[in-house]
Amino acid sequence: MSKIEDLETQNIYLQEVKGFFDQWNIYQKVIQNNYMFHKEIHQVIHKLLLEHFQQEPFSLLDLGCGDSSLIAETLKYIPISCYHGIDLSESALEDAKKKFASSSFDIVLSHGDFFEITNQIKTKFDVIMSGYSLHHLPLWQKDLLFTNCRKSLNKNGIFLVYDLIKKDDENRDEYLERYWNNCKNNRKKMTIKELENSRKHIFEGDFPETIETLNNLASKNGFKQANILYRDPLLLLGLICWEM
Repeated sequence: MSKIEDLETQNIYLQEVKGFFDQWNIYQKVIQNNYMFHKEIHQVIHKLLLEHFQQEPFSLLDLGCGDSSLIAETLKYIPISCYHGIDLSESALEDAKKKFASSSFDIVLSHGDFFEITNQIKTKFDVIMSGYSLHHLPLWQKDLLFTNCRKSLNKNGIFLVYDLIKKDDENRDEYLERYWNNCKNNRKKMTIKELENSRKHIFEGDFPETIETLNNLASKNGFKQANILYRDPLLLLGLICWEM
């Protein structure tokens, strides 16, 4: 498939992603019930940011920020100068505005495709974070995103990614079956309709990579070796940090 055909397919999928996440109650259930280990991941992120910046204020770009509920809590006790969140879901961004209503640092919330926005953005940041967003991109867009993030990071900046992660010996179909089986067996508080929507979303447009593939993209674009900060018990997802 050419990049043009791939991009056309991706544009169709982005509309599906937007539709899925505009039903924000589905993803809120995932977060509230910790089905994707958001709690553990953000505990690690909190500790990392404190240690890395040593109480110095920093700026953060959040790709696919959703309603920013978790990162808003994480940043409450950390000195930060600016937060810029990007998301496709207008309803999620409306919720994000409320989460940051009393914040003392600068807030920018952008509605749109984070891939397109990072392709154009001129501002530099100390931290770029992508939470369960990177797997929506085809491989060539992941590659270009690493390029754009490298250009958009300040000296000593870090790129944080928590996402779906395949095992080294696993293809996409094998991973998605394993991931879906876990979803349908463990997401007890989701309705049948919500699970059906989730299954469609997963099989039509989730494209997870292995740590090795992501690390190759990072190394190609000038990042240091990956630091794997968290893996869940079933090795379905993980939190990875790349430094400049």
